[in-house]
Amino acid sequence: MQRALRQVAMERRRREPQWRSGVHRSLQLEPLPLFSTMVLPLLHVTLEIAMGTADRYDGSCFCGEVKFEVTGDPVAMGYCHCESCRHWSAGPVNAFTLWNPQALKITAGEASIGTYHKTDSSYRKWCTKCGGHLFTDHPAWNLVDVYAALIPKLRFEPGVHVHYRETVLRIHDGKPKMKDIPAEMGGSGVALPE
Repeated sequence: MQRALRQVAMERRRREPQWRSGVHRSLQLEPLPLFSTMVLPLLHVTLEIAMGTADRYDGSCFCGEVKFEVTGDPVAMGYCHCESCRHWSAGPVNAFTLWNPQALKITAGEASIGTYHKTDSSYRKWCTKCGGHLFTDHPAWNLVDVYAALIPKLRFEPGVHVHYRETVLRIHDGKPKMKDIPAEMGGSGVALPE
């Protein structure tokens, strides 16, 4: 049995791509549903961060007291139309980018970050000096929403509208309009017409 496992491992190493631009290797694993959709992306981002090869985007609050960086790629991007986001942002819609928490690093002003949670699903963060909004922790999903406007060098590519049943601003962009949130995140998964 051990001999067969060694042969499989050697065959995988043989087929593994050579160093890409001398920086890191791609992971070539057989797809496993939970592993490939949740653990592997996290592992990939963690390896890129550790090796210093991932894209890095800098951001800050309104006054610049709180500075942060996000590394790698967001898990998802889109627009939230829920009443809570609208009320928090004082706008008709919130542009979100969801990241694994390990991808976010506070680089300055951590002591100036305030937190408020109306519900246990969203811990909203802001700068206590200027009131500028920063991000929202979503512990149930193990994700953090870094508001798209705070990371201007990130190419914002929204893929979905969530909580569209609560919208006050109809947007006709051909993107899926979810009644609440996708089923994979605990929602109904029901899509609404534009």
